[in-house]
Amino acid sequence: MLLPQPFPMRSLPGFLALVLICRTPAVLDAQHHYEFNNQGAEIYVTSGAEIYVWGDVHMEDATALWDHDGLMEVQGNMYSDNLFQQRGTGTVRIENNDVNISERQFIEGSYAVRGGSGSVGVDDGSFYILELANTQGAVHLLGSGNVADVRYRVDFEPAGASGSPPVNRIVTHDTASVPANGSLYSAVFGIMNPSPGAHGLGTLLHNTVTDQGYLSAVDAGYIQGKFRRAIDPAGGLYGFVMGLEPGGSSDARGVQYVRLYFYANTYDVLTGYFEQGSDNTVPGIVGECVVYYILYYMGNVHGEWMFSDLSGSGAGSYYVQAWPQDAAYTPQTVWLITQDDTIRGTANECGPSAAGLIRSGFNGFESPSQFGIAGADAILEPPLVALAGSVLPDGLRLRWSHPAEQQVLRYRLERAAPGGAFRPIHETAARANDGAPQAYAYSDSAALPGIAWQYRVLTLHADGSVRASNLLELFRPETGWAVQAVPNPHQGGPLTLILQGPAVPWLRAEAYDLAGRRCWSRTFEQPGSAIELPEDLLPEGLWLLRVHSSLGVRTLRVLEQR
Repeated sequence: MLLPQPFPMRSLPGFLALVLICRTPAVLDAQHHYEFNNQGAEIYVTSGAEIYVWGDVHMEDATALWDHDGLMEVQGNMYSDNLFQQRGTGTVRIENNDVNISERQFIEGSYAVRGGSGSVGVDDGSFYILELANTQGAVHLLGSGNVADVRYRVDFEPAGASGSPPVNRIVTHDTASVPANGSLYSAVFGIMNPSPGAHGLGTLLHNTVTDQGYLSAVDAGYIQGKFRRAIDPAGGLYGFVMGLEPGGSSDARGVQYVRLYFYANTYDVLTGYFEQGSDNTVPGIVGECVVYYILYYMGNVHGEWMFSDLSGSGAGSYYVQAWPQDAAYTPQTVWLITQDDTIRGTANECGPSAAGLIRSGFNGFESPSQFGIAGADAILEPPLVALAGSVLPDGLRLRWSHPAEQQVLRYRLERAAPGGAFRPIHETAARANDGAPQAYAYSDSAALPGIAWQYRVLTLHADGSVRASNLLELFRPETGWAVQAVPNPHQGGPLTLILQGPAVPWLRAEAYDLAGRRCWSRTFEQPGSAIELPEDLLPEGLWLLRVHSSLGVRTLRVLEQR
């Protein structure tokens, strides 16, 4: 069956019901300029019918309905607006082995469920079954937000697919410049089928994680960028086959597999991505399994898995299991999973390997929640050095002592902000090493007021061992003036800085992400008592606002919930 070329549906008068019942292929020969355009018509494709589009597909308008129970193979690109509806249990195959060979293919617009799982079948342009057989090994999603979803499953290598490579990725970004980190990918691909299937991967066929035993040497068959999944309220095991641009075996790139098992919950839809080099440094000592002092934070050299709950208020217990792809992470005796730079979940759940590591007892997600892996190698005996301190008008005074100094090379004093990483601020050599008691002191005038600082002392020994002191928290009160950010948490629109105290001739506001990178800086002359920061200045997620004036420096934590 041969349909007219081109085939603009709006050019046909009134209501159109196109019922394809042919058993032989219906060919729409387009090649990017003879396109299949549905501009508001209702189109029905019966079970067993096959349509072959040799170019691009356009689905547009609120009256456009694609009620599809057959097979449509597309050799070009797919476009849509956010109005058309897609129904039925048919299959769409993205393939370019006949025409447009060696071209990258993309999906643009809103082939998606436009909302949470309750919007399936209501405001819905999603595919039922999506098959990928592009000869370039990648199908891109163009645009921002939820660009493409499937209501049943995605197949990365459909039966009978030809061309090389045989297994495709879904890349949730434009082809021109692919970001290095998942947070920068603009589009989202989703599976809105809440059934987890076998191993949590039953709705993702022919992914290389399953084929290669969860540690694939083949970076294909996964979602590169952002990936969301509908979660059944009854729970189940959900695999997130996602990662970054393929890289070498020692890179923190390629597919980074993680899966979550949910018990009864209210999460609805969960969106995840992988962030390379995300710091998951945990302050303090881990007294689990055996008491270890954590010195290796895999987030720094590898990255973390980020998850956000679409509802924003979901709850329910779950466990996390992760398989980092890197082959070159430093061996450690004990490994454990961290969440949001803290030790959460069920205590004493550690493992001998970073691959397949599991931890349970989690409940709830931040925006986003960060899951990383930490390792420990040196067993920590009871603290040998006692750390104490006091608050002085010009700073904080730290004191520590060793009861019998011997075989000690030096001492390292470290400081951390609440929830942040410990950083060295002072180091001194050991004095006598003759077995006699020794005492040391240091004044920290750089500790900003208004923050509960944490301190520890590391004792570095000649045999290479490291011992840690007790943790000490000291708060330096603010004097003279204060700054408040309103509203905080912030949910869109401008952010107002309220200044309390004496007037200042100038003020400089700086924003920093949690890795310590400055995002922007702006100076205000004669600022008055309130300053409005426009929305386009404000980073996403959790960030630090540092305010400088002639009276000193103030640091605030701001939570963005847009």
